[in-house]
Amino acid sequence: ILGVSAVSACGEGILPAPEYGPIMAEYGVPHADYVIKRTVTDQDGNPIKGIQVSSLAGNEYHRQCDTVYTDDDGGYEIRRTIDFLGREVDVRYEDVDGEENGGLFMTEDRKVALEKQEEGSGWYDGLFAAFGVDVKMIE
Repeated sequence: ILGVSAVSACGEGILPAPEYGPIMAEYGVPHADYVIKRTVTDQDGNPIKGIQVSSLAGNEYHRQCDTVYTDDDGGYEIRRTIDFLGREVDVRYEDVDGEENGGLFMTEDRKVALEKQEEGSGWYDGLFAAFGVDVKMIE
């Protein structure tokens, strides 16, 4: 028997794998949009460039992952349409470039609460977001 294994930084250690596997999206599946827009800084408030930000959203049956990197100003934005959106998104902040960004920073795992910004209709539940909350990483 031949097997193939893949490892991804996104979601590893954040949430357990779904017990029954993913549910395929079909006609009439509830879905919503979400946006997370934040800034990552050090303890002194200086922006950190190049922090890997991985989000894991959904529920125990269907999860989707995104990975982005902070820009020169320490900012990042994740936008996604997802089936079965929960009201929280698990986010991991990880320094993957060593000291290139000015230091070695500890990995941070956070639950980001989403607030409804716009109403939806039918199967579309609307827009949910988390804005402007700075994440301070410890060196």
